[in-house]
Amino acid sequence: MIAAFEGGLALLAAVIGGFIGIDPLAAVKWSPGAIGWGLLGSLPLIGMLLVTVWIRWEPLRRVADTVDEVLCRFFRHAGWIDVAAISFLAGLGEEMLFRGVLQAGLAEWIGGTPGAFAGLALGAVVFGAAHAVHRPYFVVATMMGLYFGGLFLHFENLAVPIIVHAVYDFVAILYLRHRLFSRNAPKADPPSE
Repeated sequence: MIAAFEGGLALLAAVIGGFIGIDPLAAVKWSPGAIGWGLLGSLPLIGMLLVTVWIRWEPLRRVADTVDEVLCRFFRHAGWIDVAAISFLAGLGEEMLFRGVLQAGLAEWIGGTPGAFAGLALGAVVFGAAHAVHRPYFVVATMMGLYFGGLFLHFENLAVPIIVHAVYDFVAILYLRHRLFSRNAPKADPPSE
């Protein structure tokens, strides 16, 4: 179900892009450099994930509780191959739509530096809104959207944010799922003597 939805976003991006004259796949250039930058680019997000797991600030607690609910609902019995496929499709579909069509489309329509920044802002805010189950989650998702969009602007290659997004989702889902289920696992009785 999730895989079909995320893959459907790539199809939606291609259809919308066709209507407005933007081919989001034209901005994807797979190369060893893009893969390397994508892997490196995921490290700051993974670091922030690890930091936020230990922070007791209430807005981040709400984000963590929401993520725990999603993990329980959709990923409890998913194997790592399932998580990898969903993560890749999420990176591909969401980046094609939010960066490859929305960000690039507005940037091209306005033109120049103002267009680049307007496209970055639009892509990030719509990305945040699409993930907004509450205000703190909207803020976190919008900041991530700015990061993905900034990578797209800097590298002029949609493959980089696709890889960053996919790697982050893969690591985050596996780590948070393990943390959640090991924390909630029944404790073994101490051995009797």
